[in-house]
Amino acid sequence: MIGIGIARPGIGNSYAVVPPQLTSFTNGAMAVSNIVIAYNGHIAYPTIISEMKHPRDFPKALVLLESVTITFYVVVAVVIYYFAGQDVASPALGSASTLVRKIAFGIAIPTIIVAGVIMALIAAKNVYSHVWAKQPRVMSEKDLKARGSWCAIIAALWVIAWLIAAAIPVFSQLIALIGALFGTWFCLGFCAMLWLAMNWEVLTKRGDRRKLGWRKVGLAVVNVVILGMSATLVSSVTTTSMLRLC
Repeated sequence: MIGIGIARPGIGNSYAVVPPQLTSFTNGAMAVSNIVIAYNGHIAYPTIISEMKHPRDFPKALVLLESVTITFYVVVAVVIYYFAGQDVASPALGSASTLVRKIAFGIAIPTIIVAGVIMALIAAKNVYSHVWAKQPRVMSEKDLKARGSWCAIIAALWVIAWLIAAAIPVFSQLIALIGALFGTWFCLGFCAMLWLAMNWEVLTKRGDRRKLGWRKVGLAVVNVVILGMSATLVSSVTTTSMLRLC
């Protein structure tokens, strides 16, 4: 942030509202998808809760996390966008000078690795639990079967991730595509589906009609809108990314 603020590579080239001639619906959808993936932590919640000493403290931990994260994201985004302009690189560290960029990436490498390891661990634990769902005792053992299958799953996930990253060399498109295909549903779509499923009997007049108040109807409309937004975002970003890759 300091380096970009000193260099000011795109000062005066930023907009509070981007003019229509400088963007498009698909580019806007890809930008939204990039934002969505930043908050796509829902899939990690069960794993984190299961490993907490006091699971009841999770809501407080989540509020603290989101408060700090949103504040940090907004400050960084506003400062970098103001000084780097609409042509800010992706990732944003690329907009700094060569020396600052190298130093910043050097400092950021450990956190980037940790972020990748955490996501791989969560995915591996879900796959591992599914593989041994009918033989749960294997997961508590330390023999060749348990450790070998765990190492094989980890290796397979890292290879798949490497192949995807190699096939989609443009970072912004890669993030947008992942966010649209997976992040949008985990962050928005599935949540809306679950709410509608939990309240389906009341909404379809097959349940207790006394529970169907204006608040319930309003939430139903909101969740339907979220579901429609998720489907639109997924279809537009996926189609655009595939066409650009082809």
